[in-house]
Amino acid sequence: MKESRTRILFSVAGMGLVMAALLPATVTAKRPASISDKEARYIIATTRQSLRGTCNATLKPDVVSIPGIMTVENAEPATAIGNIDKVVSEVRRMVRRQGGKLVMKERVRAIKPLFRNSRYRYRYPYRTMQRPSQPGSDKAGMPPATFVISQYFEVRLPVRANVDRVVVDLLKNGITRLGKQFSSRYSRYSRGPNVIVYYRFGKLVERLEKIKSSCIANAIRNWCVSRSGQGNAKACERALNKVRDRFTIGSLSLTAGPMMRQYGSKGTVYLRWPWQPRYLDMMELVGFAEVPVSGSIYLRAPASFGW
Repeated sequence: MKESRTRILFSVAGMGLVMAALLPATVTAKRPASISDKEARYIIATTRQSLRGTCNATLKPDVVSIPGIMTVENAEPATAIGNIDKVVSEVRRMVRRQGGKLVMKERVRAIKPLFRNSRYRYRYPYRTMQRPSQPGSDKAGMPPATFVISQYFEVRLPVRANVDRVVVDLLKNGITRLGKQFSSRYSRYSRGPNVIVYYRFGKLVERLEKIKSSCIANAIRNWCVSRSGQGNAKACERALNKVRDRFTIGSLSLTAGPMMRQYGSKGTVYLRWPWQPRYLDMMELVGFAEVPVSGSIYLRAPASFGW
């Protein structure tokens, strides 16, 4: 009987050793020395909690944008390209003198048609000339093709620059298609002069990150005031700011505006984190003005800090 009991005890002990060998070892990380016992209590209290906050800021534009098109026509494409390169070089020197930058965009190559069908806007220059598509037509005396080179560009200047001087120099260089609605197809429906100068925000992502940081700080402050009271709020904030990178952002939305648009209308831009370039490009003004920004944030605390 004693031998059977001894065998059972040894078998149970052996199974325990086998299970201990198979199960993964759990390592308990030590708490950082910079976090005291009191601060640790504040941090642990936020486990699985939701933190909400708001923030407000004001953005000032610091970049002036002048979009436009340089257009050169010539019978030879090489000559047209050379002429437009000369204009680009002259404009770049002029912009640099004002402390700005010339940003080159698309270069479009086009060709003017030799003739238009008589049923449309234009007629043939010679009534006796046959259609070029008909066989045996005499193409002698036909005017040469005209190549059109269009260079899209954007002039970026600091706000302190003499913007009017730059616009006048662009006009002197023969660049009259300025602004975004420079095409003649808008002239029939235009309700007023086209805007040619726009105001934008340089390093916008960095500015929005600062606003995000203030939103996180406000969420931590609100939680500390509601849970620990006014007396211990400062100590709670110091403790949670040490582990603020452990909180995850559930949602962060910002509202910028209202901002003046063309023809006197006003618009509002809605931004969400993570920031998307297509919405950042909408941050544009037709005149210099401060833009109010307000937002709200929702933070989630981890299920366990684990140190």
